[in-house]
Amino acid sequence: MPMEIEPAPLRDMLDIKVFILYLMANIGRPLNMTELTDVVIQDGYVNYFDFCDCFNKMLRQGAALQSNHTEEGPDGPYERPYFEVTQQGRGAMEELQGRLSYSMREKALKAAFRYLDFKATGTESHCAVERDENSEHGWFVRYSITRGKSAKLLEGSVYVDDEQLANKMKYIFDMNTQGIYRTTWAMLTGEPGFFS
Repeated sequence: MPMEIEPAPLRDMLDIKVFILYLMANIGRPLNMTELTDVVIQDGYVNYFDFCDCFNKMLRQGAALQSNHTEEGPDGPYERPYFEVTQQGRGAMEELQGRLSYSMREKALKAAFRYLDFKATGTESHCAVERDENSEHGWFVRYSITRGKSAKLLEGSVYVDDEQLANKMKYIFDMNTQGIYRTTWAMLTGEPGFFS
């Protein structure tokens, strides 16, 4: 089985700004900071620190705009910041989007919509690395995906002999939860169309 090639991260700050603007403009609705961070970094094209640096500059330069939305929390209503691309940002993105490959743009946008659809259903995930008490070198990666408070969509554990590998598996699960769910579903049901 061929190894999957990991995406090459973007290094140029202008490319990262264009990448962020492309996703924001094409998603077509304001995003809160959690949503925006997740859709930008989930494929590994942009790391978290570069995202924060570039996005703060984009806000100062007027390429993105913050507005507060009232949401209901456990202690009552509160103001939550949301972000959207401005006309200035959209114009810059349209002029510069050719700096990024078409396949990168489309893959990232498709993954963003999958992530947002997944979150819209109230789905939550949990993944933890735990030491095997019966082994000097064993580790369990335990994971679950739930909808609402009780409906478990996926649950399981993987045993490995290497802590570094276990932590890498947790990182990948956290970064691509919906992809893991969709892949598991597709493989167990024999429905390859579920990947698309």
